[in-house]
Amino acid sequence: MRFFTLKNSAILSITTILYLIGCTNTAQANNVVKTVSNGALTFELEFEDELQLTHGRALVWSDALQQPYIDAANQWLTALVGVEGKSQHTIRMRIAVEKMNDGNGYAGPDSEEQVGEYEIPTSGTLVIGNHTYEQGFDQVEFKANILHEMGHILGIGSYTEAFTEYSEAYQGNVLKVPNSMAAKKYNQIYGNTYLYVPISDDGGHLYDYVLQEDKKRILDNGQVLAPLTQEFMANGVVFGAVTLGVLDDIGYDVSYRGAEGYQP
Repeated sequence: MRFFTLKNSAILSITTILYLIGCTNTAQANNVVKTVSNGALTFELEFEDELQLTHGRALVWSDALQQPYIDAANQWLTALVGVEGKSQHTIRMRIAVEKMNDGNGYAGPDSEEQVGEYEIPTSGTLVIGNHTYEQGFDQVEFKANILHEMGHILGIGSYTEAFTEYSEAYQGNVLKVPNSMAAKKYNQIYGNTYLYVPISDDGGHLYDYVLQEDKKRILDNGQVLAPLTQEFMANGVVFGAVTLGVLDDIGYDVSYRGAEGYQP
């Protein structure tokens, strides 16, 4: 299993709504499974044990605490309308909240099946840092973190690896897919004419030297390769079309109507 994390969290003064819900409820819970589906693609969300919060506190998975993950799954399923070459596919996502010293979360696929030329996950694990449940943690970041980690289970950073190559022309990793939809969306938003979308130095995210540790890429013509700072599969918070294009490139049927627009 390969895990990738969302780095560079922001702690703000907004009171975390989730922190206020049932903080005294410490009863032991069994795993709970909620199903979210658009008919062709189904996510089974398995909420594991208790939420292990800071200072030794623990909460059971109430409906309110499950809801941000259900909302994230529904947002994904407005864009991922299916798997190419398969009428119905199910992905089981195991979800836990634990102490984390580096980053806000980590996730990756646990199992997959071959569908045509692509590997598509059948299960994965998602762990969210318990510090994101504390008072003052930014709720926009909290939501983006869950979406981001689900994106790693779906294949960004794992199944994209087979298509990721180092390019001298682009001074770093790119997603090398012919007629790439990710590159098309990148070009539409940023006014480029590139064949491929740049991938981060670690291979697990979209390229960005602003909020993550990628090297700034200056091309032979002197242009700086535009970073994908706002996309949530870099380290931003926007449910962007370039991210959806990456999944389009690796075997999903994608609708771009749910993509959130932004100015570079």
